[in-house]
Amino acid sequence: MKCPVWLEQIKSVVEQPREYWMFYKYFYKEKADIIPNLGFGDYVIEQPGFAPSLDMRKIKPAARIIYSTEDYWAISKGSAFRDNPAQMHDMCHDFIYKSGHFIGNEFSNGDMKIYECAHRQCSNGSLTTWKEAGISHHLSLIVHQLASFHAT
Repeated sequence: MKCPVWLEQIKSVVEQPREYWMFYKYFYKEKADIIPNLGFGDYVIEQPGFAPSLDMRKIKPAARIIYSTEDYWAISKGSAFRDNPAQMHDMCHDFIYKSGHFIGNEFSNGDMKIYECAHRQCSNGSLTTWKEAGISHHLSLIVHQLASFHAT
């Protein structure tokens, strides 16, 4: 399962609600007495599947960052990554760090990578680097959200 927005349709910046998380919170509060051990399965930011019929040497995927927030995914899509990998510095700085979405560089390994890139303290990375950063942040956020939610 993945973030339910078709990334190909995104032109620049989108906020996509994390509807399953919002539903889980509502449903759990309504049904906790009936289903006390109700678990939560969340979309991660990228599906694990791969399209083997595509020749990746001929495709120029766009740079993108998917950053999970309390109730939505903040998605930023740039231009072709291979043509301009340095755009990741500005995407990390303007889209995440400066925007108020950023939780902090010590929140997860992914957040540290975003912080370092936003401050030009590291390389541009690769598309895989940014999937890893987004997934690291997302999983840390989910663990934090579940712990906080069930502590109340």
